[in-house]
Amino acid sequence: MLKNLPDKIVFEKLGIRLFLFCLDQFYFFDNYLTQISEAEEEISEKEIFVNDYINQNQEQLYAILILLFQSIENFLKKEICTESPYLIISSNPEKWDDKEFSELHLHGFDSLLKIYSEIKKKKFTQPLIDDMKFLKKIRNSIVHGVYTKVLLPEEIAKYIFIFLNDFWENSWLNEVKPYIPNEELSGSDTVVLWRYLHLFKKYLGIDKTCDLLNIAVKSFYECPECSYSNMAAYNITDECKFAYFLDNKNKGKSILFCPICQNEFYLSSLVCTNKECSSTNVVSNPDWGDFCLDCLEFLARK
Repeated sequence: MLKNLPDKIVFEKLGIRLFLFCLDQFYFFDNYLTQISEAEEEISEKEIFVNDYINQNQEQLYAILILLFQSIENFLKKEICTESPYLIISSNPEKWDDKEFSELHLHGFDSLLKIYSEIKKKKFTQPLIDDMKFLKKIRNSIVHGVYTKVLLPEEIAKYIFIFLNDFWENSWLNEVKPYIPNEELSGSDTVVLWRYLHLFKKYLGIDKTCDLLNIAVKSFYECPECSYSNMAAYNITDECKFAYFLDNKNKGKSILFCPICQNEFYLSSLVCTNKECSSTNVVSNPDWGDFCLDCLEFLARK
């Protein structure tokens, strides 16, 4: 009988941690590209310096792609383990004996994809299959030191989208949030999430980013909580603008909902206390107070 069979949590933890580390390294790499762009005034010089940095630091992008690949592989193992950990073993059952599970040979990426599609009853399109095969080919070439092409950030972003959209689907955000640490200055985990969203919006565009967040609306507003946390962390590279209004007929109020921090703010009848604004476009929350959606400031408490 096999010893120490894993459950899905083993692969879930590893897969998510690898994925978040992948996104962290991607963010740091892109942040340096942003600094280069801001330091140069001429557009032509910006492009030259950015391209030079990408070409001279390929090993960083290689590492990011490998992390992503390993995260996808562990995701597949986790999903298959929900049925049975025996399904990820490739060794002949006659040779199992009383071995430790860790001593056995497990299925490779291609086999895991096939098993996953069968147990989840998901039929992959041919373009998706081709993308996964190409991702594996790039990863293998990198690992064996024979990859000769220039790997671009846009390519990595493409595979991140495929992973989240076609495999993880709408559950990815709720599943990764427990593993995201609070940012030191703000004490909030949403700051780190917004760094990832900044990457998604930059490399994937707003429409695909909305797809990843399962958002169908097109009108967005600044989230009071996320905005405050990002300012506290001096993380002002991007607007915290993914909140949108829900029509809650039961409560009889329009509700501003942020899918990132999961907070709700209610449209109030207050007037902004900022004399230069005086807007009536104010939302309220018992914990966060009153916030003007026009001047993006919290109202002074009387």
